[in-house]
Amino acid sequence: MSAKGKAEAKALPQELEGLDDAAVVVAMRGLVESAQATCVAALLGASRAEAVARAAVDAALSAGARKEAKRAISVLKSRGVAVPDIRATPAAPRAVAAEDVPPSYLSGFDPGGSQMLWAVSVAPGAGLDVVQVAVAPDGCTHDAQRYGVARRRFRDLIDDFRRQADLPVVEVPQPFALWRLAEVKKTAERLHHGVAPKDLASATDLLGNLPAEAPPHPALAAIGGEPVGSASLVRDSAELLSHASFAHWLPESDQLPRLGALVATHSGSVLAGDDRERKIALMRSIVSLIDDQFDAERRARIAQKLRDQALVIAQGDRDEAAIATARMAWATARAIEEASPVATMRPSDIPFLVALMIRPLGPPPAGAKASAADENRLVLTFDEAMAAREGAGAPAEDRRIIL
Repeated sequence: MSAKGKAEAKALPQELEGLDDAAVVVAMRGLVESAQATCVAALLGASRAEAVARAAVDAALSAGARKEAKRAISVLKSRGVAVPDIRATPAAPRAVAAEDVPPSYLSGFDPGGSQMLWAVSVAPGAGLDVVQVAVAPDGCTHDAQRYGVARRRFRDLIDDFRRQADLPVVEVPQPFALWRLAEVKKTAERLHHGVAPKDLASATDLLGNLPAEAPPHPALAAIGGEPVGSASLVRDSAELLSHASFAHWLPESDQLPRLGALVATHSGSVLAGDDRERKIALMRSIVSLIDDQFDAERRARIAQKLRDQALVIAQGDRDEAAIATARMAWATARAIEEASPVATMRPSDIPFLVALMIRPLGPPPAGAKASAADENRLVLTFDEAMAAREGAGAPAEDRRIIL
């Protein structure tokens, strides 16, 4: 090799060094276009004909990088180097033992209610094939990336995310991550006229062999199985919102305008008497709102978030208090899924949903300056809400009407 060729061969990024021809091209997908072109030049300098041929036909690389690879093929052939026809004779996929499949990852929720999902597979060669998705509160995504990366580099990326986002990240089994990825893809296609983000749409090859039913949620194993005494856990479920991991949980964005309208109506009402009577009237309206808006789709979405949160809590501190909180979240998720406006247990019968819905109506933070609007706004604590919800001493036969 000439001195120039040796210099070019050293231009591969450190994390790509040591990868075989298939893996190095997969890892190049995660680089910017200019870096991809530099890698192609390095592969040319090292006369790595198979890697160059793979780069020329890899649709996940930039058009510029593929063009450089095709030029590199011509250069290699002019040097008398045999270049394999990758399209005509694709390499057989390497069998991967179950113990060699790396974990996938799921983050906690950020203040906006979004979370990150990394579905990880073994790429041809020694690298990883990663689909990274930012999952929005509605279960959709507008930010999906698919890239190849070396194993050690991917561990660094996860650690960097933990530090920069200040969010917990937990391991999840690959089948669970791929199932969740498929659900996000379906939601994106449903909400966007059948179109999913490009890199998410490209993951079809990973989703072809999904089981007929969803895999068990890993939180169930983390909490030691179905919790005993679920009914009492659900009765105390409003306590979940006092846990640090629920600090940013609020009603979903489409619920807030209707909640605000109810508060404005009852705060400005001159028909009701004192604040106590207005709070009872407001709570009646909020209970109706809860039962109206927590339909099956929303209940399933909230239940899934609670199970994810249970996993994050259980895998975080791993102490007895954390496991107890995670069990409460799991039991509450099951109750929310089973609730219905026409069932024995309605959504408004679950204290967690009541506390979540009235959270924006609580007192302002200590030291916060109240606005003129705040001075006239009804402030509703959870205890007041539950008292109003019970009808403040109404006869038992009237309870179901007031709830």
